[in-house]
Amino acid sequence: MKNSLYQKIHRMAMKIMHAVYRPFKKRSKENEAGNKTASAFGSDLPYAPADNGQKPITNQGKYKHLKYGKSSIGDTGCIPIAIYNVMLLGNREEGPDFGEIVERVKALKAPLFGGRMGTDPYMIDEILRGYGIETEEITNKKDLAREMAEAEKGTLFLITQWNDMRRPLKGIHAYVVEKHADDRWACYNLVYRDYPTRAANLAEMLGRGRLIVANRIKL
Repeated sequence: MKNSLYQKIHRMAMKIMHAVYRPFKKRSKENEAGNKTASAFGSDLPYAPADNGQKPITNQGKYKHLKYGKSSIGDTGCIPIAIYNVMLLGNREEGPDFGEIVERVKALKAPLFGGRMGTDPYMIDEILRGYGIETEEITNKKDLAREMAEAEKGTLFLITQWNDMRRPLKGIHAYVVEKHADDRWACYNLVYRDYPTRAANLAEMLGRGRLIVANRIKL
């Protein structure tokens, strides 16, 4: 899809943020070894949500105790959660490893400012392709609304949006939606609940926000 001027500016801003970020302190080799051990997600580290039971994560706010770089999954980890949900919903027989997903996102240097500002939404396609999942990237709201209206049951979209265009400091959020037989959408982690919420259409999902990019999942 052709990008608007807004999209081109936003993509450039993401590249600049990646380029200017530097760790505040250089880590010693000893510290690096310690961090590597801590990020291995051993059985003593409750990184994968213990109560998830290989179900989609729908309540991000419960995981503020799980680190995401310099932040936490509960605060800025919506994109790793969305990646996990796509993989789980797309292949219900073999559940993904949430901790491994977080490590891969970090290895690709997708987190912004060490995770403090979340994750680069324009790297979602690259992350999913690394798992063998192809996507169609959509940046135009009208195009997305049309594709969603024509989508068949079971179709998945990963949507990233500004939360509130009147209050940009509220940041961005990513979530997964799945088309149901009644033409409504199950929304995973759109709002923090212990169950998927439901929406009739894209406008209802976006609310006061604005679309950044959506990824139609090709299963």
